Amino acid sequence: MNRLPIRIFNNNTTKYYASNISQKFTQNNQFNGAKNLNKISNTPHNDIFSTSLFKRNENILSLNREFSTTKPLLSFRKRATSIFSGTDKLNNQDQLNNNNLNVGQPIKVQVVQSKFKVLLFILVAGAIIYYFYSSKGKDKGGIMSILTSKPFKTLVERPNTTFADVMGAEEAKGELQDLVDFLRNPEKYYRRNIVMPKGILLVGPPGTGKTLLAKSLAGEARVSFITINGSEFEEAFVGVGAKRVRELFEAARKNSPCIVFIDEIDSVGGSRTKRVNYHPSEALNQLLVELDGFDGREGVMVMAATNYQDSLDTALIRSGRFDRIIQVPLPDGKARKSIIDHYLKDKPIASHVNTTTIAQSTPGFSGADLFNLVNWAALETTKHNLPEITMEQLENAKENLMMGKERHSLLMSDEARKICAFHEAGHALVAIMTPGARTVHKATIMPRGDALGLVSMLEKEETFVTKKQLIAQMDVAMGGRAAEELILGKENISQGASSDIQKATSIAKAMVSNYGMSEKVGQIYIQSEKKLSSAQRELVDSEVKSLLDSSYIRATQLLKKYSKEHHLIANALLEYETLSLDEIKDIIASKSLANKKNREQLIKEREELKKKRDEDFKKQKVFKPTILTQPQFNFIPIDDPKNNNNNNNNNNNNNNNINNNNNNIRINENNQLSKNEQQNIIEVRKQILENDKNQQIEIPVESKKQNNQTNIKVDSTNDK
Repeated sequence: MNRLPIRIFNNNTTKYYASNISQKFTQNNQFNGAKNLNKISNTPHNDIFSTSLFKRNENILSLNREFSTTKPLLSFRKRATSIFSGTDKLNNQDQLNNNNLNVGQPIKVQVVQSKFKVLLFILVAGAIIYYFYSSKGKDKGGIMSILTSKPFKTLVERPNTTFADVMGAEEAKGELQDLVDFLRNPEKYYRRNIVMPKGILLVGPPGTGKTLLAKSLAGEARVSFITINGSEFEEAFVGVGAKRVRELFEAARKNSPCIVFIDEIDSVGGSRTKRVNYHPSEALNQLLVELDGFDGREGVMVMAATNYQDSLDTALIRSGRFDRIIQVPLPDGKARKSIIDHYLKDKPIASHVNTTTIAQSTPGFSGADLFNLVNWAALETTKHNLPEITMEQLENAKENLMMGKERHSLLMSDEARKICAFHEAGHALVAIMTPGARTVHKATIMPRGDALGLVSMLEKEETFVTKKQLIAQMDVAMGGRAAEELILGKENISQGASSDIQKATSIAKAMVSNYGMSEKVGQIYIQSEKKLSSAQRELVDSEVKSLLDSSYIRATQLLKKYSKEHHLIANALLEYETLSLDEIKDIIASKSLANKKNREQLIKEREELKKKRDEDFKKQKVFKPTILTQPQFNFIPIDDPKNNNNNNNNNNNNNNNINNNNNNIRINENNQLSKNEQQNIIEVRKQILENDKNQQIEIPVESKKQNNQTNIKVDSTNDK
């Protein structure tokens, strides 16, 4: 028989223990799942009895009568009572062991959680929710006011930028020029029932000047300009974006005539069918409502800019909302030259600088890229203490942007330099000797970025590219690998031609699949090779391979024909590292480069320049502004009627009046200056400068701590 501890509740809260409980009783009262449809808990200190199970159990009632206690031996309340609790468990167990009581098997009962915990959880959760919602409505403070949105302010400005400050994009400026008179004299058009366009969408790659065009339109028309980024409409909480759209147009109506410019509108005006989350479309819906809400007579024009027109919602770019879509493409060669000249006009430049060459060698550069190029060259000029920007600095800045900075620390072996020199010489020679190829700008074996060498070309501004020109581009690309094989053999070719082969392959694929320049494939446009049959794919691949093989053979034959010139160019690259087109032509004509510095001279010059720059840096003195620390003074205002009795004197007597008691400076006991005192200091300094900028003035200082006067000399010429 097992011992069963049973807690008795009486007036004295005395603890008794039941014994001699028969096996029959324990068997009849085994509370299992079959009788009570509940699971059993046999944890000693969690044995709790449920009233719903044992209200009328006759065996338990007889047990209570047998022990004749004042209160029931097993007390069942509406809430369960624990048999063991806390430290009572150990004491009860010791008594059981000492008294040697015979009890039956332990009674297993279900654990019933207290309803008080559930009620407490509900109260705490309700308090937190109430605190959040109560703090949301406050103007200042509160968690929700922080999480709801960041401060949103519409900045209204009157830009001074005009169309004269915009270089290139002549077509875009021409379209916007028509709207200037509309914004300046709207009544002239309203009398004829002509409505001003509601929206203008500027589309183009990054850095082409879309924001500058919008500002220049506002500056030309002399109207207010409000700008905002499309991402500012999106927040974590629903409804914030729509609210900000309403606030934006309210500010625009208050400042009309006005231009509202939304940059990167694709972040808020993207297609609603492609959205993953729904709530950002509320800002778009509100934007559509606002565009429909004014009729063009309110003097508000909406301009927007995007790089991805195809991603915009069709409802946004329909007529009546964004009436005009203006393309702002990358600048061509002429536009690039005008942009470079514009950025160089206020900088000292050398007389031999040729901006046309820079413009031709920077295809694909945007206006922002060209500004970065000129600024980089100016920084290099200042760093080396040169009086003006030279062509060398501009070329170096261009190559830094395109390929990365020169890697002088990269030590190449003689064998690696030889491979690189013959490789680049092969590109340059094939480009010079092949009709239809682009013009060589320069060749170098100086490592830049990931490239160990390169041959840069001048791009021609042409609308059409012929088959002859495409084949010439493939031949030039194959010239590097062909040169390696001729000089070093098939066993010693390198991986350096991987980018060249990739470029040639892309040209060949475009000729076969897109341009219809293959006789076997025919005039067909292949959008995706996955839709082709296996036979068609094999035909396309065979034509691409045939074009590449033919190009490689032509490059090899040309290098064999001009083997002498090939070796001359490669040896010159090993000696001088960098060659221009004119220098390459002189080498081919067997002319010497007497005035050009060789590699050893260049290395020595770079080392001397680096050493000089380090020495100049050490000699530079760091400017440290003088800070007034001890003592700090209070200035009595000049305009104080109690202290200033002679303010009406002429300018000749003002210098002497400063020494009077009306301008006494008194030391503050706390050594601190209030805002009024700081303003007084500024006023006194202004008065000193007005009196005599070149004269030193003595100001008497009265010290409260020392009770004596000292004089402070203020040099107005060096006053800052």
